[in-house]
Amino acid sequence: MDDKFQPNFDVIRLYDENNPPRPVTKVGVLPFLPARDGGWRVLLMKPRAEEKHLSPPSFQIAKGTRRINMNGSWCDMREDDLRHADPSFWEPLVGTALREGNEEVGVKASNITKLFDMGGFTFTSTTKALVKPLHMFAAEIRDKDDFAPFEHTTAEVSWMGEDDIAKIGRADHAKIVLDIMARLVGEFEGLRG
Repeated sequence: MDDKFQPNFDVIRLYDENNPPRPVTKVGVLPFLPARDGGWRVLLMKPRAEEKHLSPPSFQIAKGTRRINMNGSWCDMREDDLRHADPSFWEPLVGTALREGNEEVGVKASNITKLFDMGGFTFTSTTKALVKPLHMFAAEIRDKDDFAPFEHTTAEVSWMGEDDIAKIGRADHAKIVLDIMARLVGEFEGLRG
């Protein structure tokens, strides 16, 4: 794995340790700016349309497929790999989150102040309409203007507040974002109090 996807900071777990998430092939990251002078803001992305028969993509969470090391080469994991491959060959969840965040919205590990492990969620795949498990991280961003260029598969990125999130078009992603924001707000208020 590329060193730029290895965190040089602690990962703070924000879910019940007695309820561990199940193994996943999909991992996402939600870059955020906590409220300082205004409301909380999260960075969402809009993918480029690939499937002509589907509705145009809406803003959504930066997420993607975990990788597995097969004979010295990294390739996308399949569901079968979760059952049959040795976990020592799986890309670490944090590595997937940082790689996907870099590819889809330009997140740089050096621009992350804190990374929060938010645990397991589910989303509905737009291509096959299947409910899939998703492991999420939330990345507190140091500088909202310090991002790398994102890949061509992303059409647009946008910082959004809580009011904007309800309008993003993907109800499953909006629910995840709002749940994460509520937990983060609780964590930050707990640190102040």
